[in-house]
Amino acid sequence: MCEGQIHSFNSGIEWRSRGEAMRLNTEKGLSKMLYGDRIEAYRCEHCKKILISYE
Repeated sequence: MCEGQIHSFNSGIEWRSRGEAMRLNTEKGLSKMLYGDRIEAYRCEHCKKILISYE
């Protein structure tokens, strides 16, 4: 699991870790492709942590 921070800003939510910043994938379809690099995040129902799929 990759540790970092989730930040909210005007146009959505951003994941930040070790100098990297990526917007979380919240849009669908064409909007998703237009806004560049995005990642998916999941929240664990049991421990309430946000899990990031990161390669």
